[in-house]
Amino acid sequence: DRTVMTDTATSLTRTVDAARRLGSPTVVVHPPFRWQRDYARRFVRGVADLEKETGVTIAVENMYPWRAAGREIAAYAPDWDPTDEPYAHNTLDLSHTAVSGSNALVMADALGDRLAHVHLADGTGSARDEHLVPGRGNQPCAALLERLVQRGWSGGIVVEVGTRRARTPDEREADLAEALAFARLNLALCAWHFEDFAAAHEHVTRAAAELPKRPGLSRGTALYYVGVALERLGYKQEAIAAYREAAAVA
Repeated sequence: DRTVMTDTATSLTRTVDAARRLGSPTVVVHPPFRWQRDYARRFVRGVADLEKETGVTIAVENMYPWRAAGREIAAYAPDWDPTDEPYAHNTLDLSHTAVSGSNALVMADALGDRLAHVHLADGTGSARDEHLVPGRGNQPCAALLERLVQRGWSGGIVVEVGTRRARTPDEREADLAEALAFARLNLALCAWHFEDFAAAHEHVTRAAAELPKRPGLSRGTALYYVGVALERLGYKQEAIAAYREAAAVA
């Protein structure tokens, strides 16, 4: 157990050092497993000390109880739910909230200023950690993005989706593009809501460059919203061109 504790703690220290040297502001870490007793006992204090020493944000991620044969197993220590723990920073993962049955919006509010990082994904409430493309499960992905914009939140959002179900490389690429575009388009809608049309234009322009030409959420969708943003910014001719391009893609 001491060997496991030493190896795990050393790995975290090395990861934080690599992040510092690379200029990455945040490292995401899972809470320890309960059977990593020494590591778990020193984890909360160790994370705080390492943050103070390096200046790197260490965002402890929400996890979920394990379920087997109708029973729940508390696999993580001090807990899978970080809201009641004294961490300075946390990561909110929406696939994990689906597994645990947590309300992601309530958890985000409970974390408050401690929320430093978001893993954008989806899930159906299965006991498996699904990491679906946002919009394909039952998690409040769009509502969370809106709430973060409303709060003036400035943390990092990472799309973390699984692509093992994709049958071809093209399907895998399309799933990743759709997940990223979901984030960009919803952030654009939030920006429009607060009349920040320049930010909205930036989000949808990037989405248009990333999305494929296909039915459903596609490059045409993003180009339409590019036109809306340009129109609101007063660029009438550019907006018309964007609308025409969207229609041609559709």
